[in-house]
Amino acid sequence: MVDKTNLERILILDDDADFRKLLITYLGKMLTDVELIEYDPVVNGTPGEDFDWSRYDVLILDYYLTRNGLTGLDILQMNRKNQFFPAAVMLTGAGNEEIAVRALKSGVYDYLRKEALNKEQLKDSIIEAWVKLKTERERLNELTSQSHAFNKALFYQQLENVENSGNTARVLLLIELDKHEQLENQFGMIIRDNIIRHLARRSFDALKLKKSNPSITRFSDVSIALLIDEPIPQSTLESCLEELCTVLGDHPYLFEEIEYTYTISIGAMALSRQRASAEEVIQQIRIALATANKKTGNTFAIYSDAKIATSNETDTSAKEIHAQAKSNNAETKKTDLKSALSKIQNAFEEKRVIQTFQPVISLLTTEDDKMQNIYRVSLQMLDPDGSVTHLQDIQTALNTADIQKYIDRWMLRETIGRIVNSNTAQHIFLLKLSAASLADATFFNWLRKLLSGIDKCNPGRHIFMEISEIDFISCQKQATALIKYLNESHDFRFMLGFVNNIDKIEQLTAELYFDLVKINYGSMKQLQETVSNAEGGGYVLQKLRSNGTYVIADNISDATALTNAISAGADYAMGEFIGEKMTQLEDITNVESFEII
Repeated sequence: MVDKTNLERILILDDDADFRKLLITYLGKMLTDVELIEYDPVVNGTPGEDFDWSRYDVLILDYYLTRNGLTGLDILQMNRKNQFFPAAVMLTGAGNEEIAVRALKSGVYDYLRKEALNKEQLKDSIIEAWVKLKTERERLNELTSQSHAFNKALFYQQLENVENSGNTARVLLLIELDKHEQLENQFGMIIRDNIIRHLARRSFDALKLKKSNPSITRFSDVSIALLIDEPIPQSTLESCLEELCTVLGDHPYLFEEIEYTYTISIGAMALSRQRASAEEVIQQIRIALATANKKTGNTFAIYSDAKIATSNETDTSAKEIHAQAKSNNAETKKTDLKSALSKIQNAFEEKRVIQTFQPVISLLTTEDDKMQNIYRVSLQMLDPDGSVTHLQDIQTALNTADIQKYIDRWMLRETIGRIVNSNTAQHIFLLKLSAASLADATFFNWLRKLLSGIDKCNPGRHIFMEISEIDFISCQKQATALIKYLNESHDFRFMLGFVNNIDKIEQLTAELYFDLVKINYGSMKQLQETVSNAEGGGYVLQKLRSNGTYVIADNISDATALTNAISAGADYAMGEFIGEKMTQLEDITNVESFEII
């Protein structure tokens, strides 16, 4: 049990004055050292943006507030991003409100029925909520203080502002996996990516032991970048890099009891002497990397204005190497993207694109452990100036088959890699598959290659492939073949998305099995009332459920929309009210997720 002195203040927000007094009487006897504060939303109005939530440790919040249709869920939604919001215990009556609270229990620490309220249960819920909140805050604080993975905006900023930062001089390292295409062809993309993560972890740990204050980020598909404190004297940088090459050579990557050997090339440059843009700094370090690439084994090269110092004393003029580096770089550009897509291409290659995850919640009265922690996956792109472009904006500006196929493949690879490298693999991901990929004759072979070598992990059981109604109809033959192949061989599941014609749901799901159907929440009532054409009659919604197909209500924007979706029989819900897009699953921070293993 928690020390009561750690729990200082509880706020009771309820529009029923008598019930507030009852709670104060209850809690005053059980938590004698805790200050209890009442808040009447009828008299005082809704707590505004300037309300100081940090004064309270726990909030006891009524679901049904009679003021202008306001609900407790609305207050939670308004304060979702407030890091000082207290641990919430919600009180509710029976009915849809209880289901809604259960569905949104990620936003509250517990919920209790008013008519069955028990004093000891209330006390235990309050203390447990307080302990959970403290534990979560401590974990996030530790992650924030100890995280060495920085987002790309900060990465570019540090490259450009090193002269004016006032901090210890820094050195930029660019580490690239040698013969990466050969490794990919032999072992598959996931194994290749895992080798990158493995060498990232080994590099980071080795440099941390040297007390060089390393920071790390994924720089491209086959490389990582690190910033370290410049050794003093600077001549010891070579010995530091020699030790790093030795460490990486001594530690091959081990996966499923198979040992994978690899070699790397390292480009290094001291930023303390640079007065250049981020693009110029990257161009210069690629010169050093190109020099290291020429040699066998684990090698490094240090960039300077006069010469390149290498691990085997090879000097080459900067001009000559620069030209060759540009040529090599051009050869590695992805040829399937047109020149008009260069901005998008560079963002993917420089790992300035990250996945986002929008929560999907269960509204089922009986929870299925296998269908919890569901997220719809999208992406966002970060420009060097720090601005963010979302997937919808990219697709609107560049609505071509090439970009659609490229994004689909990138999303699949990133998601499958995440699943393979997860210790728990408790999440389920919804991934959109475009018509361009369905019509692509090479997609099957690419997918087989992607899944090669990871059969034991069976990542397909954590993925729902979303195919829109219009794409399914236009590419029905290809979609049918893909669904059967992925379902039978790798346990992938499928969702029929963007359904506009309610009358066609039964026909489409009968022709091919879909585990999920996604529709706008405003169409749920129509779906609930649509009569089935199948033998035996009944309603389409009932037929779907009896066949094991669940319905997701999309675009839930407020508590009223959620309640209406529940009343109309939705099984799951998603939208801004349910939860905004996150860039990380384990902790919600602004630090780029770079999983190093």
